[in-house]
Amino acid sequence: MPSRDAPRRRALLVAVALGVGAFAQGSSAAFALDDAKDQRAYLTANGLLNRGLYDLAATEYRTFLASHPDHDKAPLAHYGLGVALFRTGDKAGAIEQLDRVAGDPAFEFAAETDLLRGHSLLALNDPNKAGEAFSRVLTQHA
Repeated sequence: MPSRDAPRRRALLVAVALGVGAFAQGSSAAFALDDAKDQRAYLTANGLLNRGLYDLAATEYRTFLASHPDHDKAPLAHYGLGVALFRTGDKAGAIEQLDRVAGDPAFEFAAETDLLRGHSLLALNDPNKAGEAFSRVLTQHA
């Protein structure tokens, strides 16, 4: 016959197991939060860009790139900054940022990069370079 303490022991073991599980999850969550904190400007910039707040997004992308120029997300930040500048009408600034990631067919936004570069170059009256960018869209991303 089980003792009257058995349910208490079972409850205590469950509580300990849950506590250890929560601690393990908390440790990995803390690591993820540290990583997110390091990338706060990048994540904020993405959110602002998605909401059409291009001037604010550009500021956050610049902040991220100033403190993390060699980060894995730097190419995406250059692209995002290029998009934000394109949307605000700063075509020369957009080209400067987009040129940093242009020509890499492995870049996940390679086609969009060349398309925005082409439009920016046309706006700046450089149809030859614009044609090259548009041609790359057609040949590499058809």
